[in-house]
Amino acid sequence: MRINPLITILNLLHLSLYFIILIPCIYNDPKILICYYYFLIFVYLGWILFKDKCWLSIIEQNIYKKYKMKKNKNQLINYLKDYFQIDVSKNPNIVNLFYHIINYSSFLLLTYKLKKIHIGIGWIVFYEIYKKSVFVK
Repeated sequence: MRINPLITILNLLHLSLYFIILIPCIYNDPKILICYYYFLIFVYLGWILFKDKCWLSIIEQNIYKKYKMKKNKNQLINYLKDYFQIDVSKNPNIVNLFYHIINYSSFLLLTYKLKKIHIGIGWIVFYEIYKKSVFVK
């Protein structure tokens, strides 16, 4: 099957955003960390606005439907299968757990380096409660 260039561009953009999670592990420069902090606020607000879904994932899913491509609803599972030939579609909960552990660890490290760990812990608690609320269902 020929891959649509738009899908490839969106996939690469989304994959690069997955790897951006490493910024707090690599950098200690407060300017870079503050920029990343505000970027994460933007990402989390998007997840809240779109009921625990990434706006890029929503766009990608709509393109998949348009081209009648059968894909998993979880974009990370799609990327692992399409780009790394790792099929984890039978264990989506493990993939989600792994992603959330890395995501939250990165966020806690970021807020620790910015001396705002209380905000990091509070935000994670708030977001986990939000995800289980009636607003997301």
